[in-house]
Order: sequence, then C-alpha cells, then structure tokens
Amino acid sequence: MPKLPNASPVPQKFINPDDVLRPFFVLRQAYVPSHIAPHQHRFAQLIHASSGVLEVRTEGGRWIVPPQRGVWIPPATEHAVLSKKRFDFCTLYVSALHAKKLGSDCQVVQVSPLLSELLLKGAGFGVDWPRGGAQERLLRVALDQVSVQRSEPLKLPQAKDKRIARICDALLSDPANSTELREWAASVGASERTLTRAFKLDTGIGFVQWRRQCRLLHAVEMLAGGAPVTQVAFNVGYGDVSAFSRDFKLALGIVPGKYFDSSTEEG
Repeated sequence: MPKLPNASPVPQKFINPDDVLRPFFVLRQAYVPSHIAPHQHRFAQLIHASSGVLEVRTEGGRWIVPPQRGVWIPPATEHAVLSKKRFDFCTLYVSALHAKKLGSDCQVVQVSPLLSELLLKGAGFGVDWPRGGAQERLLRVALDQVSVQRSEPLKLPQAKDKRIARICDALLSDPANSTELREWAASVGASERTLTRAFKLDTGIGFVQWRRQCRLLHAVEMLAGGAPVTQVAFNVGYGDVSAFSRDFKLALGIVPGKYFDSSTEEG
C-alpha cells in the first residue's frame, strides 16, 4: 500500500470496532481534512460519507467515494481513507458471516436515501443494542438494502511495476496529461510493445482505459466540489464537453450534470 503521512488524531469517544460483540452495528464519526492510516477490521464495512468526498486505498487500487455513495470493504482488508476536506461518515460494520452475501470485493455502491436514513438511525443505537427488538430489525433492513444497491465503476487499479507506477503517478498528478504510451516508453526505458503488455498484466486494463478511468475519478471529485461541467471536462484533459459527457455517461449511465441528482435516472 502507498506510504501515507501520519494519521489524523483519533476522534473523541473512540470505539474499537473489533471489540464489539454485536454482529452488525453503525458508527458515525467526523474528521478534519486528513486521512485514516492503513488498517483493517475483522468486520466488513460499508463506509458512507454524508459530507465530503473520500478516497479509499487498498493494495488493489483506489476508490473515489462521492456523496450519495458508499464503499464496501470485505473483512480483514487493509485500507486507508483520505479526504481533502472535512468529512462526516457513517460506517456499517458487518460480521464476516453476515457479509458473505454482500460481496467479496471492494466496490463503490450507490446509497439510496432510504439506506442513508437507516444508517443515520442505526448510528444512534450504539454498539450494544438489545437483541430481538426493533433496533435489530431496523439494522437487518439496512443489511438487506446494502445487498440491492447498484455498484459503480469508481475504481482505479493500483500499479506495482515501477515503470507502470511512474506513468500512473504522473497521470494522477495531472489527469490532463496527453502523453501517449509510445512517448512514455522512451522515458521509462521500455518499448511501447513491452509497456502495453506490462500495463495490462499489472493493472488488469490497458493504458488508454486506465487513463480514461483516472480522468473519470478526478471528474467525479471535481463535480462533487461544485465545479462546472465545462471546467471539469477541460481540467481532466478533454478537448470538448460532448466527448467528456459521452465517456462519463458510458461509464456511469448518466450525464455529468445530473450525476448528483438522486432523483434522476437515465437508461
């Protein structure tokens, strides 16, 4: 996992989830702009930010988690959470037994208004709610809701090959960078053919697809911050807004200007 700076201070009234005896529960926390250092829990987690945009990192990649979305993290998965702004979030912790039907891979999922309200309500129950009562039933409804949320392709695979990582780091720093792979080849000391194979082998996707996905994640983060669609399109490397909108809708099923309109659905 990439090295990160020192973690932010632990919030007051900190509860170690791994000490909790209930099979599922919700914690609500707030952090200043910073990050939560790499760690893992015996529980699976659904992390849902009620404010702010989160970036979650694991050995396998990066996930951008904008408002109205959450990230599902399977049990015992080491991860770090970062945000450039203050963020409030609810985390639903789920025992490994109950998490089996909810997915074995990290993924970003939509969080419906109903699920969001269930998480907020569940956070008020504490971690020692009475068994067999209304609180347990509500939390079970939340679990059912997690299972039906639609996933979104907001993952960026992590590169391990030093040559590929160098290219990826440059694109992460400047998503508008239009340098082609044949040009990168000379600077990293490998042929274009070798890099093409290495990119696919290392990240699971090709160079062009990785760069497009990098731009998509940057775009989502900028849109969440209120940036106009035109500005976002040019800042992430598109020469015209229509091409940006086309790629955005192809990936996420909706045009960028309506992405955060929870009442809008497009086919």
